[in-house]
Amino acid sequence: ESRRQAVLRGVAPAPVYELSDTIDAHGNWFADDIENIARDFCREVGETALGADGVLYFPGVATLGHTPDVLRPTWKLLASDNPVTPYVQAHIESGYDAYQIGLTEKAKELAQITADAINKTGTRRVVCHTPEDAYAMCILYPSWKIKIDAEVLHLTEYLHSVMPSDIITADKKSGGTKIIYQDSCLLGRYLGIYDPPRELLTSAGYEIV
Repeated sequence: ESRRQAVLRGVAPAPVYELSDTIDAHGNWFADDIENIARDFCREVGETALGADGVLYFPGVATLGHTPDVLRPTWKLLASDNPVTPYVQAHIESGYDAYQIGLTEKAKELAQITADAINKTGTRRVVCHTPEDAYAMCILYPSWKIKIDAEVLHLTEYLHSVMPSDIITADKKSGGTKIIYQDSCLLGRYLGIYDPPRELLTSAGYEIV
């Protein structure tokens, strides 16, 4: 709330207003580059119809902008169960990032655009790649009276519910399979998702220490 008030009073840091202008111009805070990445990804994997389970994969701006290299491995895992379709329309921002820096009204606008676009697909399930997008759709959207007409799951929840244990295998080249897993604050504390990530890692042969 303090960040929101700072924006309303015009005393937020200058980069906040710069990001606001970028969002106004491009629909997301990465500008045109993010849409190019999304389109390239969609062309590569092919825009399939919604699968029998009605699953729609929402990679989110952070994944597309920061870690695009994980898109294809994730897609391979998802498509091994049911065909899914990526959500890569022009407005691909859930609104969480705008909300996080105090641009609450802009976040609500982005959220409504995203919810309307998702509802238009008729999907039964939305699989969010990031905890931030899952949190936005599951917690923030209802508080803003914005409705998604589908079940929203984080990627680990969905994979945990559908993946055969032999689909994911540990990388033996890393010098061992002992790992440290740190819970995402949003995923654990706010969404209550603790077991699925751990059980997926364990089933893949990793030992969590």
